[in-house]
Amino acid sequence: MKAKFPVPFIVLFLFLAFTSISLSSDRIRTQGMATIHHGAIDIARDKAIENALRNAVEEKAGVMIKSYTEVENFELKLDQILSESKGFVNNYRVISEGRENNTYKVLIEAEISDGKLKERLDAIALILTRKSKPRVMVLIDGDIKNAPLAESTMIKSFMSQGFTVVNPRGTQGGLYKKEETKNITENKLALTKMAREFGAEVVIAAYIDLINRPFKMGEIEIVTSEVTISGKALNGDTGEIITAGTKSMKGEAKRSSEEAAKELAKYLSDRILEKWSSDLASFQTVKIIISGVNSYNDLTALKDLLMAKIKGAKRLLQRSYQEGVLELDLEVRGNTQGVADDLETVALDGKKLRIKEIMANKISAEL
Repeated sequence: MKAKFPVPFIVLFLFLAFTSISLSSDRIRTQGMATIHHGAIDIARDKAIENALRNAVEEKAGVMIKSYTEVENFELKLDQILSESKGFVNNYRVISEGRENNTYKVLIEAEISDGKLKERLDAIALILTRKSKPRVMVLIDGDIKNAPLAESTMIKSFMSQGFTVVNPRGTQGGLYKKEETKNITENKLALTKMAREFGAEVVIAAYIDLINRPFKMGEIEIVTSEVTISGKALNGDTGEIITAGTKSMKGEAKRSSEEAAKELAKYLSDRILEKWSSDLASFQTVKIIISGVNSYNDLTALKDLLMAKIKGAKRLLQRSYQEGVLELDLEVRGNTQGVADDLETVALDGKKLRIKEIMANKISAEL
């Protein structure tokens, strides 16, 4: 007979359990492993490290989660609970690693605590590393005098947090002159095209507006400025908006432009890191475009094959199908490289799926 516990006891139990986790920090050694497909050892290594990190988090919090599930008899998956436990891994190091037959194994030592990943520089670096160090492109239009200053300030802010920044404005290896990128921040197609050319996975597109307000103090006329910067972070592959925000500052124009740019950069980067942290702990969306799908029967069979072959696949959403081109959104636990690796194993009626292009969040293939 299963013991029944009153709700207040359960709440107290969970409170004490979470409190004990939040007040402590442990270094835990765990092993992770992944199957090597088609000799892709680097992909298998990344998957093995991800597996080891999840094992470390589970060792810290899993007993509490499993106890809660058993007492309440909830049909909860550990993965769903762990997806809400972001921020447990502050940092890690690989102690040993190697190949055993068709499996890649790693032994890691991870520091586990309840601090949010974005609150520490080493944790930010961990997110960026596990997201394959995405590159950021920053473009600001608007007030012609202060836009360049705001743009350079935001670039420095992102770089100081460990982001790799690419510059298309005609300096530091950029290919576009400033006049060619003027007023581009509202053109999503142009932004994603430019992002592909420069290999930027994230585009920061912003607009700066300056209003001067003169007033008199006795016989002296004084001008104060109000600077407003509105910006959004876009997925460079798909054009999807990751986050958006607005910051305003009053005072001298130059100083206000710098301060507003710093505040907006901090706000956007925090939201981006939160999103990536959530993606790493739970599911992310990978866009898959497949050409050569010549019939609706092939389409149906192919969708079933993808769900069966892609490890960590949760849901497959059909976005469009026209002239033999199928566009899908795949919700998956894992990364784009892993999805591409699994797609290479798919064959329909003797025809193998061939990968044509891989980007950070998008895969193009041909049947």
